[in-house]
Amino acid sequence: HSATLIDHIFTNSCHAVTKSGVLSDSDLSDHLATFATLLIDQEKFSSKIGSEAKRECQKRLINSSTKENFVKNTEKVDWTFLLEIDNADEKFEAFNEKYSSVYNASFPVKKGDSGGRSESKPWLLKWLRCTCARKNASIKNT
Repeated sequence: HSATLIDHIFTNSCHAVTKSGVLSDSDLSDHLATFATLLIDQEKFSSKIGSEAKRECQKRLINSSTKENFVKNTEKVDWTFLLEIDNADEKFEAFNEKYSSVYNASFPVKKGDSGGRSESKPWLLKWLRCTCARKNASIKNT
């Protein structure tokens, strides 16, 4: 086993993590296995693995104009309030709350139609979906 831990688990839902750790007695590979157990919102989970029917999806419009708007809005924020918070967790929460509000205002959520196909395979990366679409289009054209 290696002396360093090279595997990481990242999440944007820290509140959902109920347990995490390292399996020290694992013989799966030449390094230690990491794990995380998450609470899953059953409603959201069900909609992701549901039928192939068309579903409404949420997207954010991110382009040069909205990015520029985000930078301007971020520069307008008076961040000095963070200097008065001593606790690191509270400071991060305050920062994250303010940052998220600027982000959400600059990149509002737009509702649209996912068509159902790509949402049924959430593990499929965008570039791979594009490649599959190109392949399918070339097959239709032959």
